[in-house]
Amino acid sequence: RTEALDEVAAANVVDDRTRNPAEQMDQQDTARHAMMLLEQLGDRERQIILLKVMEHRSYQEIAEIMDLTPTNVGFILHTSLKKLAVALRARLV
Repeated sequence: RTEALDEVAAANVVDDRTRNPAEQMDQQDTARHAMMLLEQLGDRERQIILLKVMEHRSYQEIAEIMDLTPTNVGFILHTSLKKLAVALRARLV
């Protein structure tokens, strides 16, 4: 689980030479917070997000892996991402 989250962090690294130090720290802080929120999701929610975002799997592929319907995958993905967005927005306000 931690390895997958490390991959998410590595995938989101932007060339920091183009950002000032304050922007770099803010982006790193937001990324850490997002990772913490991802850890707080249920296993199924987290796994679906990682399969979609990190492995670029289709809803059908995720459904087969998770023994769900593609409709369920879409619903779980949507609600999980919405939870993350609300929590991140609340933190940024």
